[in-house]
Amino acid sequence: MSTHLVTSDYPSLRQEVVRLLLSGRQRAQQAVEREKAQTYWEIGRLLHSHVLANRARADYGEQVVARLAEDVKINQRVLYEMLEFHRAFPILRSSAKLTWTHYRRLTRISAKAERRFYAQEAARSGWTVRELEERIKGDAFGRGETETEAVPGKTDGPPLSPKRGRLYTYRLLQRPTLHERSGEVRLDLGFEVHLTQALDGASKPGAVVESIGDGDGYRLQVSRAGPGRLYTYRAVVEEVIDGDTLRVEIDCGFQVWVRQKLRLRGIDAPEMPGAAGRRAKAFVERALSAVPFVVMTTTRPDKYDRYLSDLFYLPGATDPQAVLQNGLFLNQQLLDEGLAVRFQA
Repeated sequence: MSTHLVTSDYPSLRQEVVRLLLSGRQRAQQAVEREKAQTYWEIGRLLHSHVLANRARADYGEQVVARLAEDVKINQRVLYEMLEFHRAFPILRSSAKLTWTHYRRLTRISAKAERRFYAQEAARSGWTVRELEERIKGDAFGRGETETEAVPGKTDGPPLSPKRGRLYTYRLLQRPTLHERSGEVRLDLGFEVHLTQALDGASKPGAVVESIGDGDGYRLQVSRAGPGRLYTYRAVVEEVIDGDTLRVEIDCGFQVWVRQKLRLRGIDAPEMPGAAGRRAKAFVERALSAVPFVVMTTTRPDKYDRYLSDLFYLPGATDPQAVLQNGLFLNQQLLDEGLAVRFQA
């Protein structure tokens, strides 16, 4: 048997092997860069949650970044970049094809809509960092350029105005009965749940009161909050039914819990089981899987008896008040991501 190479075939063999090696190295490098982006985003999330939990301490953010940089031997500037990365992209899509270098460039774009446009187009079109830079310099966003179809559900117009009420705040009501013209004064917890509660002189029907916890349990006092701040609760998500509908257990206070189906106010997500509907549902599931509870404000049910709600969540937060004040507004996020359209009930 001959041991000589068939020289006419060898050059093409060598060329193919070199091509495969280069392609493999490139894919491996891209995988490393994507993993770096995920890792840096997680570090940014931890930093953000830690600084938020200690926000009452002056200059604490600068102090903790300086100390952490020294302890783990990393540049302070890089830590700040990680922090800004998480703040610019509070939810990192697991399917994104972008690298850390992509995200570093995108984070420098201050306008949220513009940043979202370039991130979506770069991931969808497979832009390199250089191509992304060229599109930004050429103002592709301003000219409305895109290499693909428009994002389904993308809408223009002002953002939703979130309704952030006041936790553990209630209204007194009086319901007449067949036997009495004026029934007893009750505490309206919402969702047709009422309690009888002595108020020590603050028992005027229509008054707004708030629950204050103390060593002996709870006490009620007259609140300065108006009726527009009512019906705000901590809740635990049981099920994401679709992109704009959830089943939750709601803490009404006084150890009273109710189970309700919510419809996110002001938006309409695509129906299940279509592909667009599955994407919207998956986004909500990913967003809420990292939090033990959410905060919601609601007023009334829709025609299907689903309470129209504004829903807020904040990864890393343990205090419902922090979630209410600083939480991410899920309704608007679905609009921003092109996963829902504006809807007036």
